[in-house]
Parts: sequence; structure tokens; C-alpha cells
Amino acid sequence: MYKGFNLRLESGEDCFEQRVQKYECERYKKRYKDWWNTQEKTYEKWLYEVVDTKDINGSSLQEEWFPEVEADIFISHSHKDKDCALALAGWLDENFGLKCFIDANIWGYAEELKDKLNDQYSEKCKYEAGYLYNYRSCNQVSSHVDNMLMMALQNMIDKTETTFLLNTDSSVTIDEGTKISKTYSPWIYSEMMCTKIVRKKPLLEYRKCSEMVLKHFEEGADRTLNKQLPIYYELSLSQLTSLNKKDLRNWYVNWKNRGKELECSSPLDFLYRSKCSDEWKKEISYIQQLMLQKGSDIWKKYGSENKEKNELFLG
Repeated sequence: MYKGFNLRLESGEDCFEQRVQKYECERYKKRYKDWWNTQEKTYEKWLYEVVDTKDINGSSLQEEWFPEVEADIFISHSHKDKDCALALAGWLDENFGLKCFIDANIWGYAEELKDKLNDQYSEKCKYEAGYLYNYRSCNQVSSHVDNMLMMALQNMIDKTETTFLLNTDSSVTIDEGTKISKTYSPWIYSEMMCTKIVRKKPLLEYRKCSEMVLKHFEEGADRTLNKQLPIYYELSLSQLTSLNKKDLRNWYVNWKNRGKELECSSPLDFLYRSKCSDEWKKEISYIQQLMLQKGSDIWKKYGSENKEKNELFLG
């Protein structure tokens, strides 16, 4: 991960941009879902082959059941804001060509995996409506699957260039006494802690020029409980850069109005330039210096013709 953003929004389906028409939000969600469908794999046959073996390789199970995908942005959100996250992901894809990873898409796989493992390994007894499973056996299965899911999510945060936290009333609240941010979601807590401790990769790793220089809980099926378990976690968001609807609109306008001399730039560079300018300029300057130091055909081919463009972009 290079950078994380705290995107403060109102709760609701089209919360990322209230002026967006209903049909556009649906179109954005469909656009994202169509892309995600191309990333999915068929697990059914493979899983039954695995659970029939004497010992299950948890590492292989994690890699197959929660695979990494190619994405630019990791979106962390409350399950109540899933539609908002889907619409935002579609909007980012349509307007910037940026691919997003939404954690809710693999929560469903976690529950399905738990069900299949419980069917095979947990103690159970039959009764009129189906089966009753042994509580401790189910807890053992859940601990394994939740650990796989957590590792998969952390791997994706590490892999993507930036993380967006959808900060709504559903995901983050402020304690009236201490004024400390808190969340009742263990997954948001885990993901935000990950953004604090995950390695901060240089921008060089995410840019095409690096290739030139260095040779680039399903929502629980919307189940409801009679009473929510009231456990919350104090949430540190200081590692994230603040972002709001106005910033999104400005980012979009700046990207669409870029000149031809900057059309090779990454859309995320326009966001970094406006929200974390000094830090970003140092990264870009470092990339430029590496290219200059090479003094090779790489620089002759790419660097000299882009020198004025880079200076213009850096401002």
C-alpha cells in the first residue's frame, strides 16, 4: 500500500455523490459486478476434493478460496454501505479506469466455506428441521476460516496501491466522552490496524516506469440478530488522509481536464497531488532521478520525451 484515505460520507446507497441519479448508481454497481464476475473462480468441485483428504492444507485452501485479484484500490466499508461501495467502485472504474477490491465480495465465500467444513467435520445431530451442530466444533471451524479471511484481506491491502475507508455513521462513530473514533465492526478494525502496520511501498512499485527502470463475511446473507453483540474497538485513523465528496468531484474534474501532455499519468497521481502533494512530489522526483541515473536506452526512449511533462505535472 502506498496511501490510505478516510472518505467521510453520509450513509446511504448513493452516499458517495448525492447528485448521481438512481439509474446511474445502478449502472455503476452493475459495472463493478460485471468486472468482479470475471475475477471469480469455481470452487465447488475443488473444495469437495480437499475436504475428502486426511489433512487439509490451510495455506492452499486460503489461496484457492480467497484468491488475490488485480486491483488498484481496497474499499473498506460497513456491510450496511455495501451498495454505496459497489456504486463508488463502478464510478471509479468508469471515470478513471481504476479497479477496486470490495471486501464484502469474499465474506460470502467465508460463510459458505464454514458451512461446508462444518458439514464434513463438526459434530452434529439430526432433528426435525435439519441438523444441530456442536458449539465447540463450529467455533474451531470459524477460527480457521476467519483467520484465512483476515490474512487474505491483509494481503489485498498490502497489494493494492491505496485504501479507501468509507467513513459513514454505519462504520465509524465518535465517542461523546473521549471524542475517540470507534467501530463495532471487527473487520473494519482489523483492516484499519492493517493500514497502520502494513509496509508502505514506494510509488515506484505501482508505476509503469518502474518496469522501465527496474525491469509493475459476505454480509452474512443479511441475517439479523435479536440483539447485536455490543463490542466496539477504538479506531485510529490518523494514518489516513481525509477525503470527502468535494475532493472526489475535484479529482474527477482535474483528471478529465488534464492536457494531452499528461494523459500518460495515473489517475491516482492527480489525487495524491491534491491531497498529499509534498510527499508525492518527493516520490515522483525520486523516480525521475532513477531514470536520469540510468543514462541508458530506457532514458533515451522514455525519459527525455517526458521530462517537460513531468516538470509540468510536478508544478
